[in-house]
Amino acid sequence: MDKSIKIVEGTINIEAYIACPHCDTYIDLFEIDRLNDDMQLSKVIANEDNEEQDNYKEMITCPDCYKKIQIEGLAY
Repeated sequence: MDKSIKIVEGTINIEAYIACPHCDTYIDLFEIDRLNDDMQLSKVIANEDNEEQDNYKEMITCPDCYKKIQIEGLAY
């Protein structure tokens, strides 16, 4: 093997986010511990079952304006 060739490993970066409809704050859903504490959100996103993503529902509170937001569905 040519010693000038370097081997690197790629990183998979998955995001799930919304913009608060009240104040436009960007909210990373992976930063909300209770949504992914048991890897639930990761499993829904990784699952190839689009119906599970379409039926995904969660109620969260915006970390900036503290208003409730109903999430209904995840889209690619």
